[in-house]
Amino acid sequence: MQVCRLSSSPNIDNGNYVFAQWHHYTWHIAQYSCEEIIGWSHQPRTKSPVLRDGKWSDDPPSLIVCPEPDVPDDGYVVGYDFNVHSSIEYHCEAGNLLVGTRTLTCNTQGEWSGDPPRCQYIDCGKVQPMPYGSASYINSTTYLGSEIVYTCVRNYKLVGPSRRSCQENGQWSDSSPRCEEIRCPEPVLTAHAILSVTGNDRVYGRTLIKTADSAASVATYKIGALVKYRCERGYKVMGDPLSTCEDSGHWSGDVPQCVFVDCGMPTPPAHGRFTLASNATYYGAAVLYECDDNYELDGFARRLCLENGTWSSDTPSCKEIVCKEPEKLGSMIVQVSTHSVGGVAHYSCPRGSILEGNSTRICLSKGVWSGKLPNCRFNKRAKLASSIVGLGDVREA
Repeated sequence: MQVCRLSSSPNIDNGNYVFAQWHHYTWHIAQYSCEEIIGWSHQPRTKSPVLRDGKWSDDPPSLIVCPEPDVPDDGYVVGYDFNVHSSIEYHCEAGNLLVGTRTLTCNTQGEWSGDPPRCQYIDCGKVQPMPYGSASYINSTTYLGSEIVYTCVRNYKLVGPSRRSCQENGQWSDSSPRCEEIRCPEPVLTAHAILSVTGNDRVYGRTLIKTADSAASVATYKIGALVKYRCERGYKVMGDPLSTCEDSGHWSGDVPQCVFVDCGMPTPPAHGRFTLASNATYYGAAVLYECDDNYELDGFARRLCLENGTWSSDTPSCKEIVCKEPEKLGSMIVQVSTHSVGGVAHYSCPRGSILEGNSTRICLSKGVWSGKLPNCRFNKRAKLASSIVGLGDVREA
């Protein structure tokens, strides 16, 4: 009778065996076991009896291995261990959708846990052109996972998503954005303010005037439109009176305010009086000065109430109107009663001369003497008569 020696018992990888019975003359039984998580190709407790011819019955158990997995078109498999309990993962090339189970596991039957998936190509196609904007395709592709970036031309803003991606359903994510013109809202109209808007397309080439009493409007204004603020009578602008619609859709600067200014009642000059042009003393109002008869104004006849609450320039004065010393020719004699208005200058000539012209001139309200300067003309007859009289006196002597 042949005996199976220990050394002739077949070894297995990832496992070991023990003899269940020990006899030198007849049956030896080897019982196999595998390491943890390792599968058998037979039942785990299989025993191999020794035959009488000295050979082991059956083949020894071996490690369970699944066949090489199928790879789908446009896809690939990650995982190189096909032993029992091992897993593999399927992936698709860019632009393809994995249809089926991504992960398969090798079971104890030496089979994969499911059918291999397939890769389905997905293309979302080109999007419609966007007015006043453009769509840029990242990597110049439109298949699954591709992205679009939207931008607008100058003076337009994007309303909606700036990026969209190609989805599994073959549609781009979200809805299409649009490019909307950037416009500024109605400028703020503060109390007692008046504003004018230039450059709005509703009144192209014109200036729109708005006041607090204007009807409410929801108009918008183009980039570059200019607003100029001014105030009602008696108010001054505090702040920058100019504001521009910027490409951000906002008006530049801060909104100016209208502040009331009053200069108070002015003081009349001596021998004079004033008149309030608009019967008011607030900012922008004017005061007019005039003098009594025979007085003239020295200074500005018109003053304005300034934004600092004072009247422009100094208060004028009223000076008496006087005539200068009357002119005379040669030895002419002039006697002046007074140089004030109404004063009289009396002209006379020396002996032997005759006065030609008016002998009197009056000081007028303009500060000049009336009429023309008289003239003293030499009198020949008077001179001859004087000589004859003198000669007769000599003869008598």
